[in-house]
Amino acid sequence: MTVGFLRDWLLDTLSRLGLIYRSTVGKQVFYRVNRNHPVFPELRVLVAKTVGAIQVLRSALAPLANRISLAFIYGSMARREEKAESDIDLMIVGKVTPEDVLARLGDVEPLLGRAVNPTVYSEAEFKTKLASGNHFLNSVLRGEKVFLIGEKDELGKVGGIRLAESRTDQSR
Repeated sequence: MTVGFLRDWLLDTLSRLGLIYRSTVGKQVFYRVNRNHPVFPELRVLVAKTVGAIQVLRSALAPLANRISLAFIYGSMARREEKAESDIDLMIVGKVTPEDVLARLGDVEPLLGRAVNPTVYSEAEFKTKLASGNHFLNSVLRGEKVFLIGEKDELGKVGGIRLAESRTDQSR
């Protein structure tokens, strides 16, 4: 069985069930979700809990993006070892308060079905803790990260350090 066959079979099945709409324009085929389908709310939650969690978090933090230098997921989700009961560990560095972040994440936890635990630092506090050899921060920075705002290069600039190579998967 090929990937193309499975994709076509799945799209055809979802279309026959009424979960998605299929339309064609010339030789192109387009699909869109049927938001009025009775199982759409559950399907939306399922997608958000799995492949959509990162995009949901990016969207939630977007209104604060001009005040956030860095935001990344670390821990089991970044390592792709999360379980159903795993929380999402989130590191945020910038000119935001924990209250700002929690206000943006309020609707996210029920949607994802997971607790989101943000750790929020100002840039100055982040640099100071790194310079003092803070075990927690050093451990987080050595681990895998999924960047939501900013990139690995900015992490080095904000922290005032040169980081060792580690996989940082932004495409998840």
